[in-house]
Amino acid sequence: MKKAFMYLAALVFCLAWGSALPAYAQLGRGDFRLSLDTDILSVAHVSIDPDGPGGDQDSMVFGIGPNQLGGSRATMPATPLGLGLGRVITSKLLVGARIGLGFDVVSPEGANDNTKVLALSLMPGLTWVPMGNRAKLFLDFRPLFQVNREKTDNNKSRWIQGGFSTGIGALIFPASSVSVDLGFFFEGRFGGLKVDNNAGDDDDRRAHVQDLRGVVRLGISLWK
Repeated sequence: MKKAFMYLAALVFCLAWGSALPAYAQLGRGDFRLSLDTDILSVAHVSIDPDGPGGDQDSMVFGIGPNQLGGSRATMPATPLGLGLGRVITSKLLVGARIGLGFDVVSPEGANDNTKVLALSLMPGLTWVPMGNRAKLFLDFRPLFQVNREKTDNNKSRWIQGGFSTGIGALIFPASSVSVDLGFFFEGRFGGLKVDNNAGDDDDRRAHVQDLRGVVRLGISLWK
């Protein structure tokens, strides 16, 4: 009798546990999402095509952690820190936006002045969550708009970029209102660069820039 009771209790526990698993990751219509994320690894191909004399400049850029620029001394900033806002439209579809920030100070060896770089991006878009229980697969689709500013002594450059971001990953729910978000993203940035030399408009330099970047991104989301 005692053994039968134990088996019955174990069966009830397993059934209750199994039925509770989907609830951890169930996305309710109208739920609000607040997220913070950072790029933990990135690999990019950067191309700069200056107007006038001079050839194209191509480089591979590797980044680890939020500092995506200083180690490479590249001129193309990313926005590795992000704040996300979203709303659940259906149990498998979210709409929202990511606001990205990038800031760095580059100190090349032998240079007299540091280069300060600031980048801000906006990525509105859709997140599709087709399957999963405690760990849910997601697919991300977003256009990208970015504004950059770079300053070295009296030289300033600024440019606006457009592009796209697509991603695939998992929302891992340790609790019903919290998820750990891990994904791989491919991002493309395209735009025009202008350098002001403070010596007159005739000395301003322009270039076309392109950044194709693969990113591993880690974040945390609160759901309510």
